[in-house]
Amino acid sequence: MKLFVYGTLKKGYGNHPVLDGAKFIGNCRMWNAEMYTLGGYPGLKKTDKLEDCVDGELYEVDDAILKRCDRLEGHPSFYIRKEGQVQMTPTRDPKFPTDIEECSYYEYPHPVDQKHRITGTSW
Repeated sequence: MKLFVYGTLKKGYGNHPVLDGAKFIGNCRMWNAEMYTLGGYPGLKKTDKLEDCVDGELYEVDDAILKRCDRLEGHPSFYIRKEGQVQMTPTRDPKFPTDIEECSYYEYPHPVDQKHRITGTSW
């Protein structure tokens, strides 16, 4: 299964060891999405606005890694794991077109205050 991560599970952040054993596929972007700060970590919410996007990383994970991620993310009560699509970050080589990948991701389903929206595309 492919898993899109956009916050503390990314390389260089504190929860990245939860992905030990996962295969890094590449950097990517989820469109129609925005992030909010929830304190020391972000929450992603889908939107209807085409210009909204969140940058992250895509990993191939097995059931054991997914279970660790679900536990960390509090799925299904705090975050909900959903299915979606990401656009892989394009290379500068025209022989390699930008791919769209199906994946799972964690969405924050609770109300948020717009003043906590993270501007830009990265956490």
